[in-house]
Amino acid sequence: LGPKAATASVFFDPACYGDQESRSGAVGGCESRIREAISRNPQLARSFFKLALLDGLSFDSVSKDTPGGPDGSIIPVILGMNAADNAELALMQDACKVVIEISKQRNKKDIKTVTLLDAVTIPDAIALGGTAAIESIGGPILSVQVGLS
Repeated sequence: LGPKAATASVFFDPACYGDQESRSGAVGGCESRIREAISRNPQLARSFFKLALLDGLSFDSVSKDTPGGPDGSIIPVILGMNAADNAELALMQDACKVVIEISKQRNKKDIKTVTLLDAVTIPDAIALGGTAAIESIGGPILSVQVGLS
């Protein structure tokens, strides 16, 4: 008996970021902000990793209406929890706030010229945060496929 075949499906719009330069700028800016947050508070590295992991593991192949997966749905769940006596949850909430701020800042840079080509969605920021966390502790450089969610 071996492992069951994966039933996940991926939908990716290659035109989401337009040309490679726009995509690289959006992704690079997001990664830079996450690295800055981790350098200010190294404990956030594990929180960014956990966010990416939990968001991705929310996939439900049975439900066709709301399959979950890396869609940013972990943010309201984490922010809705009471972290009064839980330092780890408080760190995860801090990471959530960084992700939201990155998405807001990138998307309002210049309201007249910002398009979806320049936008970093919350799910993108979560995934990029997970890879930045791994890299920040000396792990391998990982690539992330980003796009609209």
